[in-house]
Amino acid sequence: MKRKSKNFNRLAMTLLAVIGIVVLNACANEDAAVAKSACDTAIDTLAPSVKLEAGTQSGNVTIAADAKVSLKGVYKVPNGSTLTIGAGATISACQSPFSTIIVERGGTINANGTSAKPVVFTSILSAGSRIPQAWGGLVIHGRSAVNASGSLNYNTDSEINTGAYGCGDTGFACTGQNNNDNSGTLTYVRVEFAGNEISAGKEFNGIFMAGVGNGTTMNHIQVHRGSDDGIEIFGGAVDLNNIIISNNQDDGFDVDEGWRGTARNVAVTVPTDGDQGIEYDGVGSEAARATNAKLSNFTILGTQNKSKEGAISVRASGQMYLANSYIAHFWGDNGVIAVASNSQSNSSATPTTGWGSSFDLALKSTFVECLYTDSAMATVYSTNDESQLACTANDPGACASRTAFATAFPDSGTSNNVVSNLNCGTAARIARQSTYSAVSHLKPASNITVGSFDNPPAAPNGTDLNAPAYVGAFTAADTWADTWTSFPAN
Repeated sequence: MKRKSKNFNRLAMTLLAVIGIVVLNACANEDAAVAKSACDTAIDTLAPSVKLEAGTQSGNVTIAADAKVSLKGVYKVPNGSTLTIGAGATISACQSPFSTIIVERGGTINANGTSAKPVVFTSILSAGSRIPQAWGGLVIHGRSAVNASGSLNYNTDSEINTGAYGCGDTGFACTGQNNNDNSGTLTYVRVEFAGNEISAGKEFNGIFMAGVGNGTTMNHIQVHRGSDDGIEIFGGAVDLNNIIISNNQDDGFDVDEGWRGTARNVAVTVPTDGDQGIEYDGVGSEAARATNAKLSNFTILGTQNKSKEGAISVRASGQMYLANSYIAHFWGDNGVIAVASNSQSNSSATPTTGWGSSFDLALKSTFVECLYTDSAMATVYSTNDESQLACTANDPGACASRTAFATAFPDSGTSNNVVSNLNCGTAARIARQSTYSAVSHLKPASNITVGSFDNPPAAPNGTDLNAPAYVGAFTAADTWADTWTSFPAN
């Protein structure tokens, strides 16, 4: 009996041990399932034909038309390599790990969609759950000059010196003086739910360009609902045409550190959680290295969010020429149009050859209406180092004439600017929306006109915009954005 009892006890212990192993293994398998990341799970669901993963591209890579592509991690296109993306391809990016595409200096990206089949860069999250800052966006570097240091190159305290995410040159020195540099082609492209802070004061945007030359082609692009700026341009000489920047959480169109190109037909919508339609900076108080680009046919639309949004901010030796444009639906406690004193103080100085002539803001043949504001546009006053120009809803007559408008914009003279219907007593040429969610929200019912249209001088990069025959980014009949754009809330 004792022997049987001992044998039984041994058998029982063996069974318990086996059971214990099974339970431990089951727990281990369960933990393995739990450990699978949200990114990997989303990639499994997507079932992509191409997977772009963290690392540096080897040689040239071509992604076929209509391909489903996942992006996991920081994917770099190095000097001498080209990433080509066919029409209709969708690149879906993870939020964690931090995911972005970085085109280093000498690398090239060619993403060429069509009006029927755009190339889309978006979040891998399912529609309805996507958010701003869902991935890092597109980062494109070039070999055109940037004015962030005395040698006209990047320096360590510049916002564009992003360390490991930078241009790819040894030490991230990123020297270059080639205005004609070519970083590739982006046409019929959408970038959605992008942007991310990579370190204090340094952010990636929907599209981040540094030192990009005007050999690069950028047209028919929409940047939508990002967490930082829609498009930010650091130096360089790139030209942009037919652009929509919609509902981004910071600035729509942000310019810094010596950009010398042009932009035409650009529509910017500033949401209730946005900041400026255009933020336009030079570098510090150094007039010798001011930003000087030529902008024409912008449409800048706000939602009358009194506490935050503004139409334009010009700072830090920014020298901004804006013509043939339409601005409406801003409140203005932060300044509808603000010109910083450190730009005004340098407006009489002459920048170094190649950076352009002297002014702070030239506004030409531009139509402004529906500004619900608390101060007179004809009075320039300083707050937080910015001289803010605004119009009052209670006394629209203060800015109703060209003469008063020219007083507020001394560099404009009487240049066919129209300031009208400031308190929106009659219907605006383009109606205000609580959320701009369709191309039709960006178009006038009939063409917007002024006394005459302005022919901007050629930009320092040599591009001449010529005079248009309309004001704003669209005529009433324009269809250039009708078929390939999209305005999802999430």
